Amino acid sequence: MASLVKFELKKILGRRVTQVSLAVLFVLSLLFMGLNVLQQAAVNPVGDPPMLSGTAAIAQQRVNAQQCAGPITDEAVAAVVGEFRTFLDEDGEVKAPYDDPDTPEGAQFRAWYHTRFQYLSLVLGPWMQGYEVPDVVAARVSTAEPLDVYGQAAAKLAATLADPNGRLTYTPVEQAFWLSRYDKVPKPVEYGYAGGWDDVLNCLGFLLFAMMAVVLACAPVFTAEYQQRTDAVVLATRCGKTKLPWAKVAAAVVFATVAYGLFALVIVGVPLAFFGADGAALPVQMRSLTSAWGLTMAQTAVVGVGLGYAALLALLAVTLLLSARLRSPMAIFAIGIAVLVAPLLVPSVQNNVVNHLLYLLPYFVLDGTTLLGPVSYAAGPLVLDYHVALLAVYAATVLICVPLAARTFAHHQVA
Repeated sequence: MASLVKFELKKILGRRVTQVSLAVLFVLSLLFMGLNVLQQAAVNPVGDPPMLSGTAAIAQQRVNAQQCAGPITDEAVAAVVGEFRTFLDEDGEVKAPYDDPDTPEGAQFRAWYHTRFQYLSLVLGPWMQGYEVPDVVAARVSTAEPLDVYGQAAAKLAATLADPNGRLTYTPVEQAFWLSRYDKVPKPVEYGYAGGWDDVLNCLGFLLFAMMAVVLACAPVFTAEYQQRTDAVVLATRCGKTKLPWAKVAAAVVFATVAYGLFALVIVGVPLAFFGADGAALPVQMRSLTSAWGLTMAQTAVVGVGLGYAALLALLAVTLLLSARLRSPMAIFAIGIAVLVAPLLVPSVQNNVVNHLLYLLPYFVLDGTTLLGPVSYAAGPLVLDYHVALLAVYAATVLICVPLAARTFAHHQVA
């Protein structure tokens, strides 16, 4: 069996389409991850030059986060909001003395604001409606009375869950499920620098390149035998109907695993190399205080890469089944690409069923925001959170499609 797997693996690697697609898509991944570093931007609080980019911007982001590091308590939020309000009028506009960056007061406000912008966006998030900026929100958040940051965050989460016009609608059981989850999130949330892990979550989508490469390489696994008319020969051999189909499947899985690992190494390695691995143990509430997931930043990155791999195996299983049934690798590739880019082609809809189906596709699995959102699948009293539901669907896809692919090839009627 091992020799058959090696032989089939050599066939996959020996195809020009595999070599070219893998090389091109891997180079594209390196290019985009490099551009991701070069295009980082941060305001220079000193003012000369006004904007920083690349590694200088990353260094400034680190300084900004470290300056605000510590537990996000009600008192800490009240203090920073109260200080912010001294620069603002009642409408949330910057007061005249601080509005001119060329004055000492303006330079003071510039330095204060831009070193705390990310922190303000996070701690004022529970009060934000839509895409409001911190200035507007701070103007209406009164510090005259004690703040309840996490109570406000829970209220915002509850409002999202109860909204009948959202992208998803939630049953009462689901609402209780997520609110209970949020109650169990450790508080107060610790704030600090986790730029590398945050960037990994932002760049998970580039793992779609790995999936494209796998679909291109594995689409001909069975169809090549039909096209080259070697099916009559290989199926007539001693192992043609028994071990050979499974050897082809095993070779495809080995190739997909190694290819995905190489791409994941780039997607994870480049951010950690340039941004640093600091903040691995910080909670995911660093990205949103309303998140109900009890994970650290590093754990979330591992979950994202792992779920991406599960999605890849499910996509590979479908590809192999199509390869065993169809005669054209290009048709299989077209279907695979359609699955990968479908969310980009489907307009945003407020349909609960459609969105629940779309969230099963790799595009959303590799989206850092969706990965940490309150996405769940319910059947009566049973509620599966997003990660568990994905694993269940992908496992079922593999268990159904892979045996069908092997059986279809083994029982193929030779022309």
